[in-house]
Amino acid sequence: MDYDSQFTLLQSDWAKECTVLPPFISAYKADVMEQFEGQIASAKIALARLS
Repeated sequence: MDYDSQFTLLQSDWAKECTVLPPFISAYKADVMEQFEGQIASAKIALARLS
């Protein structure tokens, strides 16, 4: 998956105010893709439980 285009949006001014995004952004910027993929998977599980 191409995360570059998505993280351009997530690094915008309005997204910086969101308190949930910094761990995702820091893992992405540090190029720790295994950690980043784990964070995405955890978020998907939590979102699935809400639906």
